[in-house]
Amino acid sequence: MLQAIKNLTKHVAPTPATPGTLMNGRFSNIMKFQEGESDCSVPVFGELTGLSREELLREMPNAVEGRVTVLQWESWLRSKGLKVDRHQRDEEYTLPCAHLLLWAGRPHWIYEDETGVHEPNPAFMCVPPDDPIMLSHVRKREFTISVNGLSHGVPPGS
Repeated sequence: MLQAIKNLTKHVAPTPATPGTLMNGRFSNIMKFQEGESDCSVPVFGELTGLSREELLREMPNAVEGRVTVLQWESWLRSKGLKVDRHQRDEEYTLPCAHLLLWAGRPHWIYEDETGVHEPNPAFMCVPPDDPIMLSHVRKREFTISVNGLSHGVPPGS
C-alpha cells in the first residue's frame, strides 16, 4: 500500500520549503512521511530536531526498522541540546511533541505542534493537521515526549 501511495504522488512537483517548517499543513522536510512499515519515528523525530531523514539515520540507523527504544530517543534528543519531558496519558504536555500510540498492538509515533497533529503514515497525507480525525489520534496515546529549547544553552558540538 505504501508503494501505491508513493506512485500516486511521485509526479507532484515539490513545494520549496525550509526543512523543519510546515507547508500546506504537511511536513516540509524531505522525509515527509514514513517510507516503510516501521520507520514512523524517523519523520517525527526529524521534525522535533530539524534534521533530514539522512542526517537522522546516520545517527540512529536502527530507526528505519523501528528498533530504537523510548529511552534511546530521549537520550538522543538530549544530546541535541533539547530539554526533554515525558508526559503520561492523563498529563498536560507542551508543544512540539511526539506521541507514542499503539496501533494494532504495534508502537507508532505521531508529531504535534501548534498547527495540529501530523501523522507520518502516507495514508493521511491529505488530512489537514487540525482535522478532528487527526486530533482524535492524541486521545489514543500511551505517553508523550515534549521538547523545549536548548537545555544547556549551547548545542553539543558548537
